[in-house]
Amino acid sequence: MESIKRMAVTSPEPRTIRGEESKALQLQPGPSQPGDRRPADKSFWLDATSNAKCYMLSSRLLKVTWGESPEHWKWITLPDSRFAECAELLNVYWLAVIGEIATEDLTPGTRYAVYLVYKLTGTAVGLRGGQTQRLYGEITVSTGKVSVDVVPAAARGMAAGVAYPVARGDGWMELKLAEFAADEKLLGEKKVIVDFREENDHVKKSGLVIEGMEFRPNK
Repeated sequence: MESIKRMAVTSPEPRTIRGEESKALQLQPGPSQPGDRRPADKSFWLDATSNAKCYMLSSRLLKVTWGESPEHWKWITLPDSRFAECAELLNVYWLAVIGEIATEDLTPGTRYAVYLVYKLTGTAVGLRGGQTQRLYGEITVSTGKVSVDVVPAAARGMAAGVAYPVARGDGWMELKLAEFAADEKLLGEKKVIVDFREENDHVKKSGLVIEGMEFRPNK
């Protein structure tokens, strides 16, 4: 069905927010570096083991709170990114990042995992608290708590049930946001939506650099 309904979440719903805070606006593209031939929006490949379709959506394709404002986000070019530009968080209190993928782009029968691919700058602030994730189609598929903060493994037991990032081989971090099965029920929907947001909107946040959101088989 075309409309997306949110139902039966297991974690608390976000509090009612002011209208200006609730804007989830798509980041406006900035100028690319001359001669940069890297893709601007999406990367596609096949999984070497299962041959399932894999995607990374660039930050341009994500819906981000205050994404249209140069006071809050800016475009940067990084040599180790697969995309021409990445989005760097400068200053926000309400942080929400939403990615979506059409179900027709998925490989049927595959169990997918969704990852936020990012870095933290040396001056990152306000991101030590927990964040929440929700993945939904017709009904909520999963909810949970995550953290973009790099926490030593020995200290992670203090926050049971929280997913933490791991280092990738390409110089970035990845945070597992959700898992879902591309089964007959889910493929009956037009899209799958992944919602990542900060729980505490009273703390200033900066220093998050987003390369994109990756969908690939869960292993």
